[in-house]
Parts: sequence; C-alpha cells; structure tokens
Amino acid sequence: MSTIESSVTRLLVSTKHLLESLTQWARQEADDKFVSDAYVKLGNDFRAAARAFNNAGVDISDLGDVPKALRIVLESALSEVPTQESLDKFLPNVRNIIVNLLSTLKAKQAKAKELSEHGSRHSSISSRSLNEASPKLDVNLNIKGHHASRDSDSQRYSAKEVLSDNQPTNEERTSSVASSAALAQLQKGNAVSRRASKRFSAYQFAKLANYSTNQLPRLSSESALSDPPKSTIPGEKVNTEEVQTDAPSSIKVFLRIGDRTKKVDLPLPVTVASIRLLFVEKFAYSPGTAAFPDIYILDNEHNITYELEESALDQEVKEGVLLVLKSIDKEKESLKGLQEKVDSFGSHLDNVISNFVNDIKESVDSIKFQMNNAPAKETNGSETADFKSKYLTLSNDLREVFNEIKAIKSVQHHRKSFVAKSIEDLTAELSVLKDLTFAESGSNSNRTYMQHSYAKLSDESDNLLTKVDDLQDMMEALRKDVAQRGVRIGPQQLKSTRKEIDDAKSSLKVLADFISDGKPTWKKIWESELDKVCEEQQFFNLQDDLTIDLIEDIKKIEETFELIEKCSVEQNKNPLLKRNKFTSKLCLIEPGESMHNIKDAVLNEVATLVPNHESRLEAIAKAEKLRQKERELASLTEFQEELGEFVEEKRLKHSVGIEEIEKLRQQKDSENLKSSFGII
Repeated sequence: MSTIESSVTRLLVSTKHLLESLTQWARQEADDKFVSDAYVKLGNDFRAAARAFNNAGVDISDLGDVPKALRIVLESALSEVPTQESLDKFLPNVRNIIVNLLSTLKAKQAKAKELSEHGSRHSSISSRSLNEASPKLDVNLNIKGHHASRDSDSQRYSAKEVLSDNQPTNEERTSSVASSAALAQLQKGNAVSRRASKRFSAYQFAKLANYSTNQLPRLSSESALSDPPKSTIPGEKVNTEEVQTDAPSSIKVFLRIGDRTKKVDLPLPVTVASIRLLFVEKFAYSPGTAAFPDIYILDNEHNITYELEESALDQEVKEGVLLVLKSIDKEKESLKGLQEKVDSFGSHLDNVISNFVNDIKESVDSIKFQMNNAPAKETNGSETADFKSKYLTLSNDLREVFNEIKAIKSVQHHRKSFVAKSIEDLTAELSVLKDLTFAESGSNSNRTYMQHSYAKLSDESDNLLTKVDDLQDMMEALRKDVAQRGVRIGPQQLKSTRKEIDDAKSSLKVLADFISDGKPTWKKIWESELDKVCEEQQFFNLQDDLTIDLIEDIKKIEETFELIEKCSVEQNKNPLLKRNKFTSKLCLIEPGESMHNIKDAVLNEVATLVPNHESRLEAIAKAEKLRQKERELASLTEFQEELGEFVEEKRLKHSVGIEEIEKLRQQKDSENLKSSFGII
C-alpha cells in the first residue's frame, strides 16, 4: 500500500508540472522541449503507478492509455503558435483527461486499501492458527526422539554439548533483551507513516477534480481526440440539442451584507471562490488583512441562517437562495467608539464647568448675604477704605474666573469641532484607501513577489516531498532487512542514512522559516488581490500543513532509523549470538526424512511459481542503487573520510591572507637591509 501511495503522489506531482509547463509555454517562457519532458515524466510515473496497482491485485484496465490520449492533444497544441488563445483551446481537454484519470485512481486506491486490510486480517488469522498448532508439533517431535536409537541419542547429546558452549552468557543475554524490544517494534511494520503524501494527494485530487468536466468545450474536428459517433437518427439529434439548450449556465441568487441586498447571476458550476468574487464585485467588499468571512445561507422553512459548506454547494445553492456574508465593519465600529469617547469627554467637561459655575455663584450669593446682614456700626474712614479694597480685589478675582471659564468653553468648542473634522477626514481617507485597494491589485511588484514565492514554495515542497518519500522507501527496505532477513547494516551505511535524514530536516527547516517569514507580507498582498486570495490561501495553508506532516514523517523515519541502528549495534557486538538466533529459525530435517523427498518438494514449488519480470527488474534496480551507494562508501579510505569530515565541519585552520604575507615579507626585507648596510 505504501508503494501505491508513493507512486500516486509522484503521478500527481507530474500532472501539476505538466499543467505548469503548458502555462509557461503559452507565456513563451518555455519551449516545446520543456513540455515534452514534463509529458515524458508523467508517462513514466503513470506506468509506475500502474505496476504498483497490478502488484497489489487491482485491475486498472479501465484506465486506458492515458499517455497516448495526452500525446494526441499535446501534439495538436504544440503545433500552433504559443499564445493564451491556443492554450484555452486545448487546455480543457487536457484537464478532462487528467480529471478522469484522478477520479479513477482515487477509486482504485480505495479498493487497494480494502484488499490490503483484508490480507492483513487473513495473515493474522493464519498466524494465530499456526501458533495453536505448534504445541502438537512439539509433542510429535518428543515422541519421535524417545523412540530413537542409542546412537542417535549420543549424537543428540553431543550436539547439545556443542550448543551449550555457544549459549550466551548473562551479559550477552541482557544485551539481547535490550535489542529485542527494538526488533519487535521493527517487525510490527507500522513505523513509517506517509501523512504528507496523503495530504498532497488529497489536495491535488480536490484541486483538479473541482474543474467541472460538464462545461469543458470539445475540440474541433481537426483534433485527433476520438469524438463520439454521430447519430444517424434525426430525432435523436434533435433531442440532444434540446438537452443542451435546456441546461442553464447560471442561476439567480440574492447576496446580502448588513442591510444591503442585491440580486445577481451566479455562474454554474457553483464554487466558494465564485461566490466570494460576487460579494467583492457587487459590494466593493474588502476583508483587509484578515481571512475572508464565512458565508451563510438562509433556510426558508425554519427562517434561520447557517454556515455554507463547500461539500454541499450543489445541493444547497439553488435558484432564489439568499447568501449572507456576516462581516463586522471594523472601521465603523472604531469610528463609533471614538465618537462615543468624544461625546463622553464633552459631557464630562460640561458637568465640571457647570459645577464650577454653580459653586462660584453660591459663594457670591453668600458674600452678598453676609454684606446685607452685617450689623451697622460706626466705622471710620480707614475701615471703609479697607472694605472697599477687599471688595475690589474679590470682584477682580471673580472677573478673572469668569474670563477663564469663557476661555475653557471656547477651547472645548474648538476641540469638539477639531475632533469632528478629524473623524470626517479619517473617514474620507479610509474610503480613498479602499478605492486604491482595487487599483493596486495589478501592481507588478506584488504580483512578481507572489509568483516568486509561489514558484519557490511549490518547487521546494515538491522536491522535499519526493525526498521524504525516497527516505520512507529506504527505511521500509532497511526495516525489512533488519527485522525479517537478519541483515547487519554497516556503520558507513548508517552514517550515510543519518546524513540524508539531517539534510531533509535542514531543508524542512528552511521551508518552514520561509513560510513563517513570508506570511505577514502575503497577507498584505492578499488584501490587494482579492480575486486570487482564496486559491493562494488554500495553497499556503497546504504548505503549512505539509510542514507539520513532514515533521511527523521525518520523526517516524528517525524512530525507525534509531531502531535499525540499535539492532545493528547489538548484532555487531554479539555476532555469534545473532547468527544462532536467526539460524534457529531455519527448518531442520526431522529424523526419518530423506533429502530426496525434500528436493522433490522444492522442485515442485519452483515449478508452480509464476515469475513477475517487471517486479524483478524493479527490485534489481533498487538493489543496484543500494549496491552503488555501498560501493561509494566502501571506496572511501579512512583518511579520505576523515579529511571529508574536516572539510565539511570546517575544522581546518584558517591560513593568513595575502596582506599578512606581504607584511611579513616587507619586515624581513627591512631587517635584511639593516643587517647588510648597518642601518639602525
């Protein structure tokens, strides 16, 4: 099953590269050879996937010859001038072939999964029956051994003595117990996971299958694609024309944002991206740096709105339905909050001023009351003058207080008008910025940056995904070698595998850092390019999820490698013990059996074998790759390996530069001149 998933992932990557190469060909950024290379790679990956399905017992005869159908369309397309019109003419047929291929592969993949699960259940039942039958076999062996002759008993006793000499000591037994746990985990067979491959396959299936095959235009009669046979019955022709004219191309729906509702034509097939674009076009809506809000649909029967799901678009979005975009206008909320703060500040200032004026009035009234009710007494001229001076001072102070209050009132009025004018200016600037958002959507710098990021992420993620798939295949092969065949992995191969895992981790770290650094910039550009934000957000979210899945995959690879390394180290420590352990699993000849019967049984089994030459060739190619790597590792001497480590780890001493050498030469020349001519 893992081989099927790996081959399907490579086939999806090839289809993606073929579509991208056609787009570059239409832009005259690539030539015909580039498209041909992409087509050849797709054909090779298709044949590899077909072999994987055939080996799993899944019939794929209904797939047809997909590379041949693609070749016919591509030859017709590449014979024309590379323009966007030529691409639009032939691209729907290419997409139609690819979509049919992917839908069929998806069904075949599910069938292969069912077959693998059924086979695993059957193998578990057979192993259980063998375990139950093993005690009976031991009893029969004991009975046969009891009735044997004394000579055979003496031979058995001597064999026991030899085996007892080879039995492990207590130290060897503890080391074997330490490695048995790792070996048991390796024999389970579920150490390597392929989460990233599965997620990438699901994303490519959804992306390519979302293109409606019903709306694809047919090629002209000059195209080499096989057109359906024309009917000779006139009535049948009329019926097909009636069916084609009755099929609607759009439906009437209602869109609502807040209190505004509009009636629009929604083109078929319905997608979430087309609905979002209608909201953007009809209402000039901009989500800003945040994600696009959820779309809700009105249930007329219960009079309630619920969130619209992408999987139920065809069933729920019908003629006359109401689609609601529940967005929060943050600008209006911020302006409203600012206006409320200004109003509260003004009311608070009015209360303070009124309280202050009331206090002053009360103090003035109390002074007047005290003056009127003061006892009349004889005062001389000096006392009258003092009283007048105090009264004048108090009146001057009151006049100054009144003037200050008037100044505060004028300042408050000016402040209020200034805040109101500032709010109006901010509102006008926000509207201007909103209008400029759409004008800046065609900015060359932003689009160039996004295209560069998209291409870089796509290439690096595809390469890393392929590298991780190769590592998973290698881990699976090494796991089978160690757990099932008892092969001892050499230290050089372990070191080389560890280096490849570290390279994959470093590439993954670079990819994750690039995504985390670019996210803020991508969000700003998405604000100015609303027509493509949905597709790009989906793509970059996929890359983010892929990094998480690749982290899990590499973690599983490291766990499997640690188990392999542990088993290999223990096997190298105790080579004799390990050899006895694996040789004990061999089927020995029972007493009374002859080699002639065993030879006939083996020859009969060989005669009934049905060799699969394609799988043999693939196994030979994989083994040749492993042997080539082993030869490269074996060709290195100890000095070359140590020198390579010194160079890679930069442990060599840094020599002085040319300036330092020139300086030392000048010093020696001056010293020679002084010693020769006696210059001090």
